[in-house]
Amino acid sequence: MKNCAYLFILLLTVSCTETKPRLQDADAQYKINLDSIEKKDAPFLGSAMFKNVRTIILDDDEYAVIGNIDELQVFENYLFIMDKYKAKKMFIYNKEGKFVRQIGSQGQGPGEYNYLQDFCLDTKKREIYLLDASGKVLKYNFDDGKFIKSLNFDVQKANCCYISLINNKLYTAIVPYDSNLPGNLLLEMDVETGKKQEYLDANTYNCGWNRSWFTPSNFLFGKLNDSQRFTAQFMNTIMSIDKDGVKPYISLYHKDWVRNSDIVPETELTEQKTNQFDVLDRAKRICLRQHNYIESNSYIYFL
Repeated sequence: MKNCAYLFILLLTVSCTETKPRLQDADAQYKINLDSIEKKDAPFLGSAMFKNVRTIILDDDEYAVIGNIDELQVFENYLFIMDKYKAKKMFIYNKEGKFVRQIGSQGQGPGEYNYLQDFCLDTKKREIYLLDASGKVLKYNFDDGKFIKSLNFDVQKANCCYISLINNKLYTAIVPYDSNLPGNLLLEMDVETGKKQEYLDANTYNCGWNRSWFTPSNFLFGKLNDSQRFTAQFMNTIMSIDKDGVKPYISLYHKDWVRNSDIVPETELTEQKTNQFDVLDRAKRICLRQHNYIESNSYIYFL
């Protein structure tokens, strides 16, 4: 059956594990009090963020049947497209929409992945890292698709979500299976030595939220090359990650920011078989939280 996907390229203007002590929000580069921000009725137009829009029709290739475009990055003449849920594969196209190659495949052998979560590029070495939910990371050369080696975050009772490469270190967001387990939100691994380090205690930085219903969409990794941003849905701090490590970037304040203590006990939620949306409804509708984050040269947008 003919597979035709429409892709819009939006050109923006814009080993042992150690745990680090709490990073001080007082050191954040920016501090924003959301209570004092002036509200305006005028709608924000997303088109104002872009200089140009180009439509690309992807090639109808029998080896690249795409169901969803879940992750996308552009480098040189390459379009890197991950379909996590339908095809469950990683594809490379060119900017004319022609299929170039598939990266890796599903399976249990060397160079194979089980459940794709995310990917990141090392544009200097021309390599691509694929992240499996189990914490396994597979590295390939993206010019010829050859498998290089595998790494592992070695997470216990948790899934790994986003992945990012900064200064020869990989970073991933951690989602615990059990919300009652203590844990951190961010894990770092040196790609050469394999040394690992954890950051951002969930109880401290995520306002007490450490729930197992967190999904990858609840975490944000703004991929801004050598300086990137990380936050989780209920965090009131946006972190910056660069060659100097992890540090507070924006500290947010609002009198109604949701904390886990605002919610009814977990036992009551379990008995009533409620879902995450019911949980938030039980928070007296003071559900201030982050859904998205975009940064350009002049502005910061977050929902």
